[in-house]
Amino acid sequence: MKIFWRILLAIIILFGILILLTPKHHSIVREIVINAPQVLIHDQINDLERWNTWSPWEQTDPTIKKKFGIPTSGRGASYTWESKKSGKGKLTITNSTPDTIATSIEFEGMGTAKSKYAFAKEDKNIKVSWSFIYDTPIPWNAVAWIMGGEKSVGKDFERGLASLKQVCEQLKTTAERQYRGYNLKTFDLPMTLYAFKRSNVDLKDIPSFLGQGFVDLNKTIADQKINVVGPNSTLYWNIDFKKGKSDLAAAIPVNKTISGNAQMSTIELGGKAVMLDCIGNYGRLDNAHNAIADFLKEKNLKRKLPAIEQYTIDARSNADSTKWLTKIIYFLE
Repeated sequence: MKIFWRILLAIIILFGILILLTPKHHSIVREIVINAPQVLIHDQINDLERWNTWSPWEQTDPTIKKKFGIPTSGRGASYTWESKKSGKGKLTITNSTPDTIATSIEFEGMGTAKSKYAFAKEDKNIKVSWSFIYDTPIPWNAVAWIMGGEKSVGKDFERGLASLKQVCEQLKTTAERQYRGYNLKTFDLPMTLYAFKRSNVDLKDIPSFLGQGFVDLNKTIADQKINVVGPNSTLYWNIDFKKGKSDLAAAIPVNKTISGNAQMSTIELGGKAVMLDCIGNYGRLDNAHNAIADFLKEKNLKRKLPAIEQYTIDARSNADSTKWLTKIIYFLE
């Protein structure tokens, strides 16, 4: 019996020493070189809805359930998760630039960790660095060391980066001409008449302006016995992020012009254009607009104003935001 207590005491002492010697602050870094354009790699990480194609945890944990916030890509994008294996938590993109993406991961009951993805050119390839910084309180620092926490998480990172490499290089090979995930080409669109209500609006007031604008338009259209021939749309002439303003209009396709209303007008739009279908919630729209901008730049094409967002399927017809369909149209000179 004395031997048992001596062994137990020795274990306690060793564990105490281990607690004192084991660091509480941890930093894990893994790297990989990917033969794909930086913007393509960036998009796979920057859009949280694409993580299911490469995230090491989602591939090995069938019990994980996620709920996405708005937006789903770029700074401010987030999702919460719940899993029998991984517990509960929330991941948020706290910063996103062309060369880095930073995230914050909140583990329910276990604190917060910081993660960062960095991109750097290496010959004709892109080196992706994935770092993870977290603190482990006493006595869990010793427990994590005994269970090989750094090696375990490191292996997850290695597996995730290998999957990211496979996904990106396959996309590069099979969809070389994709722009941020979209296949783009030009169309000849028929002329369409839009009734619209236009204003220069603070960015934060855009949803309320559009909401009231569609109400006002529909009332006037009904009063003048005009037929609606298409979905609610937004016409964009300009967005000035520095001033926080946008020159835009709530618009509805109609069969004849509005008359006798100083606040409303009609415009006919059509001709050669670039068009894409953006499926999902409105957090994906920025990426879709940027895809068209990339296409125009590469093809040396010039756009004509205004651009159009057509809300073909929205919350009024389908409560599931993953099914929303927004057609984005840029007319060309």
